[in-house]
Amino acid sequence: MKYVPALLSLLALALICAMPAEAGSNRMLIADQSNWGAKQGFVLDCENDAPDGSACPLSTLKLIVGAADGTEWRYLRDVGPWAFGHEYKVVGKIADGNESLTVDGVSVGQTAATMIVGHDNLNINMQPDWARADADYQIVIDHVTVQSGKASVDKDFSNVATRSAALVMLQPNAPTVIQGGMDLSSNSVTVTASFHFAAKPSLKDVSPLIDQYGQVILATFPGKVATDADLDPEGLAENQRLNQIGTPPGFDQYGGRTDLGWMGKSTGYFHVEKHNGTWWMVTPGGSPCFYTSVCSVPSLDWDGTPITGREGLYSSLPDKTGPFADAWKTNMWGSDPGVSYFSFRAANLIRKFSGDWRTKETNLSLRRLRTLGFSGVSKWGGVDGLPNVPVLHVTATKLLRHYDIFDSAVAQQIVDSLTSQIKPHLTDTDIVGWSIGNEYDEIITPDEVTDILKRDAGTLAKKALVDEALKTIYSGDVSKLSAAWKITASTADEVYANQTPQPPADDLEALRKFYADKYYAFLYSAVKTIDPNHLYLGFWIVPNWWVNDSDWALIAAHVDVIGYDRYADQFADDAFSKLLASTDMPAYCGEFSYPSDFDGLRGFGRYATRVSSEEDAGLAYERWIDDAATNPHVVGGGWFEYHDEPITGRGSGHGQDLTYGEDYAFGLYTEQDQPRWTLLTHMRKANLAAATLRNTVVVPGTN
Repeated sequence: MKYVPALLSLLALALICAMPAEAGSNRMLIADQSNWGAKQGFVLDCENDAPDGSACPLSTLKLIVGAADGTEWRYLRDVGPWAFGHEYKVVGKIADGNESLTVDGVSVGQTAATMIVGHDNLNINMQPDWARADADYQIVIDHVTVQSGKASVDKDFSNVATRSAALVMLQPNAPTVIQGGMDLSSNSVTVTASFHFAAKPSLKDVSPLIDQYGQVILATFPGKVATDADLDPEGLAENQRLNQIGTPPGFDQYGGRTDLGWMGKSTGYFHVEKHNGTWWMVTPGGSPCFYTSVCSVPSLDWDGTPITGREGLYSSLPDKTGPFADAWKTNMWGSDPGVSYFSFRAANLIRKFSGDWRTKETNLSLRRLRTLGFSGVSKWGGVDGLPNVPVLHVTATKLLRHYDIFDSAVAQQIVDSLTSQIKPHLTDTDIVGWSIGNEYDEIITPDEVTDILKRDAGTLAKKALVDEALKTIYSGDVSKLSAAWKITASTADEVYANQTPQPPADDLEALRKFYADKYYAFLYSAVKTIDPNHLYLGFWIVPNWWVNDSDWALIAAHVDVIGYDRYADQFADDAFSKLLASTDMPAYCGEFSYPSDFDGLRGFGRYATRVSSEEDAGLAYERWIDDAATNPHVVGGGWFEYHDEPITGRGSGHGQDLTYGEDYAFGLYTEQDQPRWTLLTHMRKANLAAATLRNTVVVPGTN
């Protein structure tokens, strides 16, 4: 069956930045290797704020060098005046117990400061996601050198500095991230940089920016679509390539391998088994499977970009009636009535296939994934004939972020909501397993517990939390609980009625774990009672995007497979490897990706796990699959996602912003439905080798 959600939620793991956010903050990290909260490291950056929401003016910009010694940050500032077009030469230095700042050979000053460092990344030419407030200028960095003892990093950005205003607006910087940072063991560093300020053009100045196919007009690159004929309307070019590649042998209809020399149980449904100490996904017919998959397939028309208020950005938009009507939507996120959204992907598919374009693209998606050796679909999609991993959404009365599962009426609402979604598919063999909700949305937080404890006595979740505290923390002694919670109560009923408790942090954490455990257990039981046939994968927990590490164990106790998402430079670092091994549970990664930013030449955004080319994306995929396939716990992974996001963003909004929401080139296929063959070739190679590679893994101490 096909599953397409009304709202796609992606964890886009935020970049860890050096400075805290303020209203209207605009920051450019010229060079930064720091942990702001831990008061470690150094930063050389340009900072500006406009608390009233107006554009940050160049006249209030501050150039800052800072050093932290584990106790405090010490700063030197230059407040200008600054001029457009002037090439500034800046040297920030921390050494011998002092920090200094020089601009164009003139000393700004010197002050006592020392630096201690951890193992943080070195960020160069980076504008953090949280610090992109509007400004009347663009900071164009030409060159940065970071020197510490014998270690040095030298980055030339002159190719970026000469780009068109339109591309600079879309990608105002060209960040470099050195994982783990550089060696600062000398506790000294010198940053030498050259940059200039350019007046930021208005949208009108760069409009029209996007052509009728959804591409940046001024961008030039191989494969850019110029006419409808370039869309390959007869499919001749792609058909020829797919025929040449051919459907790989040795796979069953569910993406399992039939040639590994062993078979699992044939249960009629996907399940997990251990073989030689290694967890495997096993298909309904019993074939072992390393489940390689893609998110958001086929996602034909939901990824609209907001048009209202910035119509001039686009060179040509079709009428809202007629052949392209299906490419238009209104208020697609439910938060902006009257705002029009347009899907370039849908429009391009309409141009490519004409009538019945949905069926034709869906059938082509099936053929593509089979030919490329993918087992099926991951989250956020579904194609008949391919396995998939549906995400369920609960409709019930919430307390705050979650539900009072101790209230039988609310519990029944949850069961009814799940039943309506699951029951029609009890015998669907293409369903790998169910999941509920997504990522941080399903983490139980201390704030929720605090909120519940301040509710009235009729809140059954509050009664359950108080009872748990009395039983496991205070051995039934109400007076001890009252003293610790700073309330006056002599009976449990009086504790239920009190709405001003102030539990200590340890109590809140204990009750948070209790609530989370009961909540996850309830959802697991509800799903398995409705449907004992299919797996349950939880809610796509994101390592480190939680309250603490205990959240992994909390969900692991109430799933068949731990469904997680993880966007990182590698499949697993030491900490995550230990986490995987900590529960002896199978795990499946619902989302990972290495989207190319094409060095800023095509207008796409720069994601946290970005690479610079299709080739690099393909190599990153190969490494991820190879590493995951040899991990005894992980049974597969899903690349996010099938196609690119709109260059002007797929988020909610309207007005004069250049992008709304995400604008990344995640796709195996472009918004013009063009295959990225370099990436796909690497993907197919990794997919075909994954299960065979996994079959060689033998965990010590097993047969």
